[in-house]
Amino acid sequence: MSIRWKFLLALAAVIVGVNLLLYFNARLIILDSYLDLEQDKALQDMQRLRSVLQDDLSHLGLMTHNIAHSEQAYRFLSGQEKGAFLDRFAAPNHLHVDTHLIAFIDQEGRFNHGHYMEPGERAGGALPTDIELRLTEMPFLWRHSSHAERFEGILLFPGGAMLVSSSPIAAPDRPTQVVGALIMGSYLETGHVNLLGEISHLSLQGLPVDSTEGQSTEPGALLPLAGSPLSLELANEDTLLGRIHLSDVFGRPVKILQAEIPRDIYRQGLATIRYFMRWSLVLSLAFGVLVYIVQARLARMRQRREESENLLRFLVEQAPDAFFLFDLQRGFVDVNRSACESLHYSREEFMGRGWSILGPEIAALDKPWRQLAPGEGMVTRSRLKRRDGTLLPVEISVSRFEAHGRRLLLALARDIRERLQNEQSLRESEQRYRKLSQEFSVLLDAIADSIVLFSPAMRVVWGNRAASRVVGMTEDSLLGHSCAEVLQHRTGELCRGCPVRKTFQTGRMWERIEHDFQGRVWEVRTFPLAGHDDGVTGVIRLAADITEKTRLREENLRAGRLAALGELSAGVAHEINNPNGLILMSLPTLREAFADVRTLLDAYHAEQGDFDLAGVSYGTMREEIPLLLEEMTDGARRVKRIVEDLKNFTRREEVDEDELFDLNDAVQRALRLVANPLEKCSAAATVELTGTPLVVRGISARIEQVLVNLILNACQSLTGSRRRLWIRTRLDVENNCALAEVEDEGQGISPEDLPRITDPFFTTRRREGGTGLGLSVSSRIVREHRGKLEFSSRPGQGTRVVLTLPLAGEEVDLDS
Repeated sequence: MSIRWKFLLALAAVIVGVNLLLYFNARLIILDSYLDLEQDKALQDMQRLRSVLQDDLSHLGLMTHNIAHSEQAYRFLSGQEKGAFLDRFAAPNHLHVDTHLIAFIDQEGRFNHGHYMEPGERAGGALPTDIELRLTEMPFLWRHSSHAERFEGILLFPGGAMLVSSSPIAAPDRPTQVVGALIMGSYLETGHVNLLGEISHLSLQGLPVDSTEGQSTEPGALLPLAGSPLSLELANEDTLLGRIHLSDVFGRPVKILQAEIPRDIYRQGLATIRYFMRWSLVLSLAFGVLVYIVQARLARMRQRREESENLLRFLVEQAPDAFFLFDLQRGFVDVNRSACESLHYSREEFMGRGWSILGPEIAALDKPWRQLAPGEGMVTRSRLKRRDGTLLPVEISVSRFEAHGRRLLLALARDIRERLQNEQSLRESEQRYRKLSQEFSVLLDAIADSIVLFSPAMRVVWGNRAASRVVGMTEDSLLGHSCAEVLQHRTGELCRGCPVRKTFQTGRMWERIEHDFQGRVWEVRTFPLAGHDDGVTGVIRLAADITEKTRLREENLRAGRLAALGELSAGVAHEINNPNGLILMSLPTLREAFADVRTLLDAYHAEQGDFDLAGVSYGTMREEIPLLLEEMTDGARRVKRIVEDLKNFTRREEVDEDELFDLNDAVQRALRLVANPLEKCSAAATVELTGTPLVVRGISARIEQVLVNLILNACQSLTGSRRRLWIRTRLDVENNCALAEVEDEGQGISPEDLPRITDPFFTTRRREGGTGLGLSVSSRIVREHRGKLEFSSRPGQGTRVVLTLPLAGEEVDLDS
C-alpha cells in the first residue's frame, strides 16, 4: 500500500473517531443539558398549574369572605332576614367557579340553610344528610373564635375532592361576636379540570386515587394546597406526564391532575445535536481535504526539492569546472568530481582541510575571502597546485553565504589554460595586424590620389591622408561622414549619377570625370568589395586630380576663360564649402515670405481677433518671427565651429599607456601657454606651488589642456586688471591626492547655473562666442584620469575651482 493511501486511511480514521467522540460527548453534555432544561420547564408548568388551582381556591375563599362579612349574612343567620338574601344563591354559578356547596351553620353546628349540587349537574337542592354529617364532623369549618379566622383547603366528599372555603359571620358593629360560619365548596370535576387546562395551556385530566391512606383528624395536621407534591414521568419520546398529587387537609390523596407536556425542548436538543454533527462532519471533511491538499503539496514540494537537489548535485558533479564548498570553521565540506580529477585528490582527502592543500597562492587569498560579507563575491586569477606539484592556471570565483548557521564559501575554479593561449595568440595576431596596418596605412598615405572606403550606408569607413586634405578635415574627423559631405556637395543628399551609389547597386566598377566647386577636375573610379554572400559590403572611391593635365591640354584654347573661372571659383569657394549654405540661402526667402504673408495675417487678425500660431498668440508671434529668423541666421553662421567642437568633445582618444608626471610641471607649462592673456587680464596673479613633486599618472598634455581652460575662464571672469587671481598646488595627505586650485575675484557664477556648468553646450558667454564645451571636455578628461573637479562660487565675489587627482597608484571616489 502506498504512502498516499495509508495517509488517507489514517485521516479517515481520525475524522470518524473525532466525530464519534463529538457525538457521544454531545449526547452526554448537550442532550443532558436539554433534558435538565426540559424537566425544569415541565416543573415550572406544573407549578403554574398548581398556582392556578390555588388561585381558584383563593378566589373561592375571597368570595366566601365577602359574603360572610356582609350585613345581610349576619341578619340571615340571626333570623332577621330570609328571602332576599337566599335569592342571591338561586343561581349558584359564581364567576368561573361552579359553587356546588353553600352552607350557613351557627356556632353549635346547626344548619340554617344549605344548598348542594352534584358534580356535572347545573341544578341542585338541599344538603344531603351525608354531606351535613360530614360537615358536622369538621368543626374547624364552622366553629371560629373570631371574625379573622378563615379556612381554605381541599376536602373529600362522597362526590369527590372539593375546594372548600369557610369564613366566620359576625355582627357588623361587634366583630368579636361570631354567630356562625359560611361554608362554600366547588368540586374538582371534569369541567373544572378542563378550565384549569385552558388557563395553564396544558392538556389536563383528573385521575382518581385511593383515599384510604393517610387519614388524620387532628386540626394541626391540616395541609395547604401549595404543599401538594409534583412528579414527572416519561410517557414516550414525544410526551412527558406531569402530575400534581392533590391531598385533602388531612393528608389523604384525593385526586391526581395529570398534564401531557410535549417534549419540544428535547426534540430541539436532538435537532441541535444533528445540526452540530452535520456541521462537524462537513467541517471535518473540509479539514481533511485541506490537510490532504496541504500534505500533497508538501509532498510535491519535498519531491521537487529532492529532485532539484539531485539535479543540482548531478549538474555540479558533471560540470567541467571545479566546485569547492568551504566552511570557514571546519575547512572543506564538499568538492565535485572535476575538482578531484583535475587536482588528482580523492574527495575524502579534501574533507576538513584548509586552502593550503591547493597551494600557497590560494592560501594567500584565504584572508580576503574571509572578509567578504554574506552575499558578496570575488573573482580573481590564480593557480591551483596539484598532487604532483604542477600548477593549474584558473579563474576562481568565490561567493560568501550562510546556511543553517554555518558560514560557507562557494568557489568555482575554471581552467583557463586554453584562454591564456588564445589571449597570447590574440595579442600576437593583434601585433601582426597593427604592424601590417601601419605598413598598409603608410603605403596608402603615400599615394597622392584620394582613396575613400564607403559603407553600404554611404558613410566613410576609412580615408587616406590625401582624401583628408581634399575635404579639409583631419583623418579622424573624416570618419562617419556621408558621401555628400566629404565630396563637397554639402547638401546631405546624394548627387545625381553618383558612381559610389551605382557601384553599390550594380556591383560593377564605375568611372567618370567630376568637377568640384574649386574648379578642379577629378578622375573618379569606384571598385566594389564583395562579401561572403557575394553582396557588396563596401565601395572604394579612387579620385585622381587631373586638373593640371586638363589645363595643359586646353591651355591654348581657353587659357583666359579658365583663368577667369578660377578666380571666380576661388572667390566663392568658402561659401559653397560652408555646410550651412543652404540654410543661409533659405532664411532670406523665409523672411520675405513672412513679410508678404504678414499683410494677410494682419487683416485676418483685425477681422477675426487674436488667434494662436504654433501655440502662441499671433500678436506675440508677429514680433517674434523676424527675431527668430535673425537668430537662426546668426546661429547658422556659427554651426561649423560648434560642430567642430562637438566632434572634439565626443571623440575619445585612445592611448597605449599613461605616464607619470609632476602636477607642478604641468601647471608651469600651462602658465607659459597662457602668459599673454594672463598678463593682460590681471596684474595681481599669484602662483603658489608645492616644494615637493606631486607625481600623478595620466597624460600630461591633456591635464595641461584642462589647466589652460580653467585659467582662461578665470581670466575672462575678471572685471578689472586689479582683480586678483591665484594658481596653487598642494598635497592632500589624508586622501593621498594632489590638488590644483584656480581661484579668482571675478564676477562669479549664480547658484542656479553652478550645477550645470559642466553640461555640454551650457555657457553664460554665448554672445562672446562661448560654445559651452570647454568645461564639459575638461570634466571628461579629469574623470578619465580618475579625478574630479569641484566648483564653488559666490556671485560678485569670485570662483574657486579645485582639480583633484590621485597620486600614482591611488584612485579617488568620484561619488564623494
